[in-house]
Amino acid sequence: MPYVPSEKTDGKSQDRNILDKVVEDLSQFIANQITTNGDLARVYKKTFLAIGEHFLSKNNTDTEETKFAQTILEVGDVYKYEGAFLGELNYALTRVIQRVPQFLAIQNKCGLTKGKELRYWLYAMTVDALIVTALKLATDYEDTKGVSGVFEDIKDEYKVRVNKSYEIVQILKSGDCYDTPYFNKVIELIDENGKNVGYTYVEMINDGENYKQDKLDVKIIVKK
Repeated sequence: MPYVPSEKTDGKSQDRNILDKVVEDLSQFIANQITTNGDLARVYKKTFLAIGEHFLSKNNTDTEETKFAQTILEVGDVYKYEGAFLGELNYALTRVIQRVPQFLAIQNKCGLTKGKELRYWLYAMTVDALIVTALKLATDYEDTKGVSGVFEDIKDEYKVRVNKSYEIVQILKSGDCYDTPYFNKVIELIDENGKNVGYTYVEMINDGENYKQDKLDVKIIVKK
């Protein structure tokens, strides 16, 4: 995630407060258009592309996408350097792809429920929309001003920050599927009292036996 200041930063910055308002509006707008699982990628692509094109062609139509994009530009303009809005765009869209599933869960759509707003289909369709948008912008515009790079970066961050953790849970639940010469394995982190803190991966060489383990039988002790 890019550096986007908040009140925590210096006691006064309002970037996130301002952006969070349009994030809520756009996320609700997107969720209201979704009825089936397949709608997610379609609506995301249409919405993401409209947002990206606003930065590159200044579409002045009065839409939720334009309002969202224009707010990002206005927040970025405060910093008086080229490309300042790109970090704001990354933050705002990163929040959108989290809030939309949460709204769908509230509305009992697409099999999503509160606290369980991630399914693999949702992850894959979100990534699909981000990739398609990045490629479409890069194809249609000689200079995307970094906008296509933001969509690509959000996709990469989403993999590391969300899907990686989701995969660990699924490995613990149903088993691993990798038996390549090199891989990583789940290892548990515990505190000094033996309480679970979380999980991470350890990079390993396949020795002919360790590939059978879904979680290593050793643990890492972490101290406060």
